[in-house]
Amino acid sequence: MVPLTQFDREPRTHPAYAVSWEWFGPPGTPPPEMGVMVHYFESAGQKEKVIDKCARYLALLDRLVREFNLAFP
Repeated sequence: MVPLTQFDREPRTHPAYAVSWEWFGPPGTPPPEMGVMVHYFESAGQKEKVIDKCARYLALLDRLVREFNLAFP
């Protein structure tokens, strides 16, 4: 569960499906929370978030392309 105030606010879908970021409550009331689905790769008993693993491979591919472009202009 994640408080609504911590969600990524970048629009990714049609505005009709957006979550309202405004909420009202008495002082001291915690913000409402929403569940967040997290996907994992699991290998050899270790779990790693899909987004973390993909980011690592994207950085590796980016570095390989830059190095190739420097070696073969």
